[in-house]
Amino acid sequence: MKRKRSKTTGETRSNHRDSGIGNILLELFVFMTGGVVLALELLASRIMTPYFGVSLYIWTSILSTTLMFLAIGYALGGRLCRRNDSEFLRYAFLLSPVLTAAAIFFASAMYPLLFPSLVSLGLITGSFIASALLLGPSLILLAAMNPLLVAILDTNRGSAGTPAGRVFFVSTVGSVAGVLVCAFIIIPLLTNYRALLLLSTSLCIATAAVVYLSPGFSATRRRRLYLISLTVAVTSVILLATKDRYIDWVTADNRAPFDARILAEYSSLYGNVKVAELQLKLSDAPPFLAYLQDGVLQNRATMDGVSTSPYTYVLEGLSRAYAPDAERALVLGLGAGIVPRNLSARGIGVTTVDINKDALRAATRFFGFDPTDIDVRWEDARTFVRRCRGEFDIVVVDLFQGDYAPEHLFSVEFFRDVARCLTPDGVLVMNARFNSGSNDAVRSFLATVRAALDSVVTYRLPGANDFVVATRQAPAAARRFDLDGVPRPMRDFINAAAESGVIVDENIVRGIEPLTDEHNVFNVLFADAHMAQRLRMSKVLPPNVLIN
Repeated sequence: MKRKRSKTTGETRSNHRDSGIGNILLELFVFMTGGVVLALELLASRIMTPYFGVSLYIWTSILSTTLMFLAIGYALGGRLCRRNDSEFLRYAFLLSPVLTAAAIFFASAMYPLLFPSLVSLGLITGSFIASALLLGPSLILLAAMNPLLVAILDTNRGSAGTPAGRVFFVSTVGSVAGVLVCAFIIIPLLTNYRALLLLSTSLCIATAAVVYLSPGFSATRRRRLYLISLTVAVTSVILLATKDRYIDWVTADNRAPFDARILAEYSSLYGNVKVAELQLKLSDAPPFLAYLQDGVLQNRATMDGVSTSPYTYVLEGLSRAYAPDAERALVLGLGAGIVPRNLSARGIGVTTVDINKDALRAATRFFGFDPTDIDVRWEDARTFVRRCRGEFDIVVVDLFQGDYAPEHLFSVEFFRDVARCLTPDGVLVMNARFNSGSNDAVRSFLATVRAALDSVVTYRLPGANDFVVATRQAPAAARRFDLDGVPRPMRDFINAAAESGVIVDENIVRGIEPLTDEHNVFNVLFADAHMAQRLRMSKVLPPNVLIN
């Protein structure tokens, strides 16, 4: 006679099976939210760049803010775990990502309005407040999920170590996945603003799916989670669809001297590139094209591609003055393509190196750059100059990412590699743009160049850029350059730069240590100057230009 299986036993096994499936879903959810934590951190750095730049200080603010709010979230989750109520723990666990989605939504809605004011507070104070506004509430809520899940899984209460290790392992692996997905998929395909709203919507959809598939909820709490998820998702989608109109509305009180119409925007691993049509308010002056990278105006031109950026004419003039018979030129940094374009038009064979292919898209579409007769290379400038030997009569260094120069491109070792690229009579011409109130900072930079090349001469564009010319052989004196090709309205301005040459002798750099790969504090030395540049940009450029 067969023994009849107990109904109670069958129900118990079914409940255990359902609970096991539910726990797996929750662990997968922690994997996802772990990815969101790191994605938010990456996106925050890019969102803050047009306002505060990218430097050691910015990453210090982001990392310290992240760790502080994660710690608060872990503590909050731990306190919630004191409630020995399985349904409450699951409810709190799934309510956290929905509230995170709401926090991301509000951060997206508010930062265009608040960040321009934070710039005036200074680099350190402003960046810490900006990091807290972007990341604080979201990270607290996401971090609280980990201890909550530990409590949910720890049914025996005596073996908390085992689920704790598993939960934090899953969350950390999710963070690794989040970095990879954000860096190689989200950032290249979406603007940072849209990426934030996509994260918000995704969290809501994922939460609703987990609530639907998970057991152990009362009908009231289940409906509440559905309602909140739906509300936040819908508002995020609406803001995503009406982003341009919303930005125009929140920035309607535009006190900048220009109005801007965004013509193109390119988002990549190497920053945000925009091309905008800028029009001076209450003026009959014609509009002009602006090439912007990470919120900094890098180049400008007439609508038919003629440069109205004085520095481009100074770079060309210095190149001709110091290497009048040049046959080959290397331009490090493509930008809008105006300098390599004009050197090529003078019959010089030009090779240009840039790491961001979006620069070529913008240069060819809007600024009249034709790559047909120019050798365009896509790689880091440092790796390129490390390989070349005695090939170029001119090396033009115009390397900026927003307002700052990557430190690995401003060391003695880099300039020694550049020197090896030059022919014996070749010349380095550099757009330094190191305007700084600190004379020691400028001397440190000049000592770095002088440690690699025998002769250094500086030039200054009044109230704007600085320039460095360096050669292997010391010139008899600083050289002037002609104004051939310079638009007439700019001639007096650029002529002042032509007359400003100063030879950097031993007295200027005596006792100053050059910057090396081992100890390079370039961006620390020039942090104040970079922040002053950001402050000027925030006052001159319309707010919609700074939102990427």
